[in-house]
Amino acid sequence: MTNPTKQPSREASRLIFLHALSSLHCGIGQGTGVIDLPITREAGTNLPFLPGSSLKGNLRAAAKSDGMDAEDWLTIFGPETKDAAEHAGALSFGDVRLVALPVRSLGGTFAWATNPYLLNRLSRDAEAVGLHHPPVVPPLPAGMSYVAEPGTLGADSNHAHAVLEEIETKLRSEDIAKKWGEWLAKAVWPNDVPEATIWRGHFLSRFVILGEDDFQFLCEHGTEVVARVAIDQEKGTVAKGALWYEERLPAESLLAGIVLGRSSRREGRKATGEEMLRKAFSKPITRQFGGKVNVGRGLCRLVPVNPE
Repeated sequence: MTNPTKQPSREASRLIFLHALSSLHCGIGQGTGVIDLPITREAGTNLPFLPGSSLKGNLRAAAKSDGMDAEDWLTIFGPETKDAAEHAGALSFGDVRLVALPVRSLGGTFAWATNPYLLNRLSRDAEAVGLHHPPVVPPLPAGMSYVAEPGTLGADSNHAHAVLEEIETKLRSEDIAKKWGEWLAKAVWPNDVPEATIWRGHFLSRFVILGEDDFQFLCEHGTEVVARVAIDQEKGTVAKGALWYEERLPAESLLAGIVLGRSSRREGRKATGEEMLRKAFSKPITRQFGGKVNVGRGLCRLVPVNPE
């Protein structure tokens, strides 16, 4: 029996996944080492991420250009900068953080690699937004990795070992890897995505949980680093001093974050946080995020996980 005096919540939240369809460059503007344009990384963990401000700015511009009702647009994202003091937007965007990194594999072409810390952090986020999620993952034995399904990633006849980039690891089929693989596959490729069943199968057969040290090595050395040049328009050759190295998250990377919806702060516009979230994230959308969009970088699917 419901309590008639209880008021509906004015706040809501949503877990969203970002699936990179092409390589993604969200940079810090300059580098201090060999890479001139590195990607953004968390200070404490050195893990790649996409800042929430980049996500909000992109979706704000896209909603306006796509013809979203002006009243909804202003309520969801807030007014133009010159009028920022009028009210805040209804949605707050958290950083979108790494969940699984695609890495080259001797068996199966590539693997979607993750580690216990990333999955346990994701389970904490899922818990915060009220989603059921698989159990936390304990530390792995040294030199061991867990797979959801045996076979695809095996580099030997017994499928007992895998070679990922420069790392060789033992493989063991574990129920916890299968539970996480199935949960992620359904979240990233929901039923309304074309050929969702096929993509879930691809993911499950390549999903692997690595030990912390092995994954950290891949996270630091498994991203794309490409040489870029600028051409002298008169000579048709490389301009003097115009060679730089640019880092990218590879295509098929998976990231996740939280978006918080609050009740409307716009005068004369009444709406709950849940209504604002549904306006902005009713279904998966495809957008370009980060830099270098003019050369095809940053094409991503943004997939909300709807309340259960």
